[in-house]
Amino acid sequence: MAGLMILSLAVMAGKPALALTINLTYTNDATFSAAGLSAADIVNMKAANAYVVSVFTNYFTDNVNVNISVTAVAGTGTLGGSTTFLVGPVTYASLRAAVASDSTTTNDSTALGAGGSLPASDPIATSHAYIVSRAQAKALGLTADSLSTDGTFTFKVVDSATRTTQTIAPCPGNLTTSVWRCTNFRKLWGALD
Repeated sequence: MAGLMILSLAVMAGKPALALTINLTYTNDATFSAAGLSAADIVNMKAANAYVVSVFTNYFTDNVNVNISVTAVAGTGTLGGSTTFLVGPVTYASLRAAVASDSTTTNDSTALGAGGSLPASDPIATSHAYIVSRAQAKALGLTADSLSTDGTFTFKVVDSATRTTQTIAPCPGNLTTSVWRCTNFRKLWGALD
C-alpha cells in the first residue's frame, strides 16, 4: 500500500495470552513531506512511533485494539495535536464495576480498596456523568472492541526560523524523549537529549 500503511504490533513474548494491539494508520508520505518532514524524518518518526507502541504493548495486556490515525499538517495555523474519540455518558457505578472486573494488580486493588481513589460510592454529589476515551472503554469492557479509529495524532513542522522545527529521531530506552521527539512540542519543554 503506497498511500496507507497499517502497522500492527502485538508483542507476545513473556506475556499472558491477552495482548494489547496498537494499530497505527499513517496518511501517505506526501502528506508528511508537505508538512515539512524529510524522507529521513518520516522514517525516523515511524520508528519512534513503533518504539512507543512496543513500550505500551509490553506493559498493558488488555485484549483490545487501539487504533490511531497519524497525519501531519503544513502552515502556521496549527500547532499539531491529537483527537480522542469518547464514550459516554457512563455512570460512576458502571465505571467502577468495570474497573473492578478488570482489576489484576495490587495497584488496582489499592485504587478500589478503603481510602483508594475509586471509593464505593460516587464522590461527586451533584448530577453529572463520566466520559472515557473509546480505547479505555474497550479495555474496561464498556464498549466492544473494534478496528474503528480511536484517535488521531497530528504532527506539525514549520520553518526553523520559528524555532519549532526539530530533528525527529528514534530514542530507544527513553519513552519520554521518543514521544516528544515525535511532536513539535519539544520547543516548549526544552531539549530532552
